[in-house]
Amino acid sequence: MYKTLILISGLLLLASCSPRVQQAAASNPGDETTQVADTTPAHPDYAVLYVYRNTLIGALLNFDLHLNDQVLFRMTARSKQAFRIDTEGPVELWAKTEAKSCLPLTIEKGKDYYVRCDMKLGVAVYRPSLKLVDAKQGKAEYESIKDTKR
Repeated sequence: MYKTLILISGLLLLASCSPRVQQAAASNPGDETTQVADTTPAHPDYAVLYVYRNTLIGALLNFDLHLNDQVLFRMTARSKQAFRIDTEGPVELWAKTEAKSCLPLTIEKGKDYYVRCDMKLGVAVYRPSLKLVDAKQGKAEYESIKDTKR
């Protein structure tokens, strides 16, 4: 009896962890039914900001990454960090060495934002470059960076 109860509990747990799939109605009775993935955000109560620097250009130059007036992270060559953002609305992501680079964002809960941080050669010195990239490319670039202990 005890083993049966554990087995049933395990199966229910696995069933609740499986992704929800919504079935679309077929337009004709002879057509195959297609499945549409549920588009409910994985984290509807907050947004996630992924920042990364995946190049070695200007590797000796590091900079602080700011969100509005708060320092988020010290960007070094081949570094990455994820941040949970609980508030919605406009924010300014910025960094500064000799020159300042700004990236205005409008944060929405439930979304992931990938920001690539680079160093670009300006007139005389390297300056930070911040670029919002699409989720597919950003996730691939972010995950390609080996985790470092901080």
